[in-house]
Amino acid sequence: MKFLAPLLVVIAIGLFSGPSHTLPGNPAVLPRHIEPQAKTELTQSFDSTYLTLAQAISTIERDCEKGSVPSVLASLTPIHTAVIQLSGLFDLDENLPSPIVERYAYRCGGLLIKVQDVIKIINRFPLIATTCKPLVAQFVLQFQKMLRYIKRSNVNVYPYIKQKGQVDIGLWGSLGLNLELS
Repeated sequence: MKFLAPLLVVIAIGLFSGPSHTLPGNPAVLPRHIEPQAKTELTQSFDSTYLTLAQAISTIERDCEKGSVPSVLASLTPIHTAVIQLSGLFDLDENLPSPIVERYAYRCGGLLIKVQDVIKIINRFPLIATTCKPLVAQFVLQFQKMLRYIKRSNVNVYPYIKQKGQVDIGLWGSLGLNLELS
């Protein structure tokens, strides 16, 4: 019994000492082993979303010219899914340093250009545009979520989107997305 008390003290000291980021209940900092994984997953999601958009643009344009609403909706669905998955990953990264968030702001600008290309194609065909508006509204909501996260991280979104040069602020404004989040 005499040797058990010092052993318990040693175990207790080992459990409650060490860097604060490893202690349970410290929401201020993500555990170090989670941060790189979250960043990698988010970066991969940016890449796959961009690729999905790039591949879908010619298909959507061809389907719009044929007047095939079901085909256009079918082509928009993977984009919709990819954008929703991407915006969902922003919840994983609450405490990223500004340089990383700035990179994400810049990449959001690239995605905005691709999505606006899709919207501009669809807008040329009024019947298709009317049918696809609810899905387009979902894109806008997801971008609002991502841009709000970037703003919450004290990063001014506008310069990074403006660097992309081709983002049509008026188009996005008409859809209800405020890109001048400074």
